[in-house]
Amino acid sequence: MPRDLREFEERIRNEAESVAPDIVALAYTEPTDGAPLTVLAVAEGLPGRVRRLLRTFQGTRVELLIVDRRLFESDVKASALFEVAAGRLLLPLTTLKGDGYLARWGRRYKQRKIRESLAGLALDHPELSREFLIDPRYFVHDNLLRLSHLLPQASQLLYALDEEGQRLLKGYTEALRDLERAGIIEIRDGLVAVDSGFVDSILKRGASVSGQLTRAQRQLSSLLKIGPSGVVDLFRPPPGRSVVEGLLPAAFRASDLPRPDRFLHFSTATGLAPLSESTSIEELLAMLDPQGRAGDARLRRFGGVLNEVYLLTYTADGATRRAIVKRYPNWVSLKWAPLALWTLGTQNFAVLGRSRMERECATTSLLRRSGVPVPQILHASFEDRLLLREYVEGVNLVEIVKAALRGGGPGDREGEVLRRVGETVAAVHGAGATLGDCKPENFIVTAAGVPVIVDLEQGARGGNETWDLAEFLYFSGHYARPLDPLTGVAEMTRCFMEGYVEGGGSRRRLAEAAGIRYAKVFTPLTSPQVIYTIAKTCRGRRG
Repeated sequence: MPRDLREFEERIRNEAESVAPDIVALAYTEPTDGAPLTVLAVAEGLPGRVRRLLRTFQGTRVELLIVDRRLFESDVKASALFEVAAGRLLLPLTTLKGDGYLARWGRRYKQRKIRESLAGLALDHPELSREFLIDPRYFVHDNLLRLSHLLPQASQLLYALDEEGQRLLKGYTEALRDLERAGIIEIRDGLVAVDSGFVDSILKRGASVSGQLTRAQRQLSSLLKIGPSGVVDLFRPPPGRSVVEGLLPAAFRASDLPRPDRFLHFSTATGLAPLSESTSIEELLAMLDPQGRAGDARLRRFGGVLNEVYLLTYTADGATRRAIVKRYPNWVSLKWAPLALWTLGTQNFAVLGRSRMERECATTSLLRRSGVPVPQILHASFEDRLLLREYVEGVNLVEIVKAALRGGGPGDREGEVLRRVGETVAAVHGAGATLGDCKPENFIVTAAGVPVIVDLEQGARGGNETWDLAEFLYFSGHYARPLDPLTGVAEMTRCFMEGYVEGGGSRRRLAEAAGIRYAKVFTPLTSPQVIYTIAKTCRGRRG
């Protein structure tokens, strides 16, 4: 900074007023790493609407941006200048004039930028974003990163975010409260949770191409009013920086920037799990037993060859305990990709490991809140795509389905379990979710006869309820042996249907499951006579 600050600030004021006498607001930011000190001036009735001057005062390079008030406010509201002016409101400012004016418009601008950050999270994490607990510094990081290609100070502030967090959060707190009053977010113990309705509206609207084109047209119209010389002046890089350096985003030049996902958290039974966190087995054990008494850990594969599911056995307080460790690789060629092609036009499956893990975490949280029996998530390492969840003791539902198909129909125990499975699936649909992969093998039945859903990596809010019903029934029929009587298939189907309807499920969905659209998908797995029997029963016909 200059030696004589008072004289320096007076020079800034005089220079701005020589170009625009009617100054509404005037503020500057400190220089960083050889970059010039930047000054923002907002003026009434500025000829040409925008001016950008490069000066040197007391050996300090100064970049002075003077913007017409209406154009500045339009940049805050709708990016009329591609936020070249409005973006400076995100930097720490020393105000020389118009403190109230800049605070008011800065608050409005930060509201808009927070909404944009939340929309980006919804599009990037369509399922999990509803479950995020967000450190407010995430919004600072996200906005500074996007601003870094315009102002070099933004990149430097990213590295200082942990130390300078409170100073940089100035104005964000008020903006977050405004958004909470609007019902877009909820603030819990200083962390931000996004409203599910807001996420739904973003996903429904999506990244509208026509909307982006309309916005770009408005921005270009505003720039044309400035004139060619004004546009060139506005985007000319500061001295010492090339045109390429001035236009390329800092993200392409600085791969070592701090990661924003360290400010995104998912709540587990052992505490908040940042999305950037990597976890070893030793660390998992420490989380399972914070007293450090857990040891003698052993891992063995658990489940089918196409799943990376492991049983973790360890000792604590002299007792043997168990948990499930699940890893989500990108099964592009081995499992979900062929299945996605097989069910094309009927059901969409998530293929990427990250998407499947996020679906499992988000759907588990939703269903647990709704009282649906699902295992508790003990810890999540999104960096490693690793999930630690509660182990459920019991019998796989496949064994009960097989018993129900033998001898002409389910016994009392099998029939009651199948009804409770139907009730459970109805409860899932009643909570506004679907399972996506509703096979019998994804249920464990406890000693008390409670069916617990243990695989939710294809789960989602909304989705195709009819697919859940069709997959469960037709896949269950896959376990019927060639000589098993079809009365067992019909009775198994009827028990599940009764439970589903008693649990609040839709009869119309059951009738839809009988349609050729769903039945055809399972013809490679289940015999035609079994499919026919299930479809006929779903339509309510006997015999």
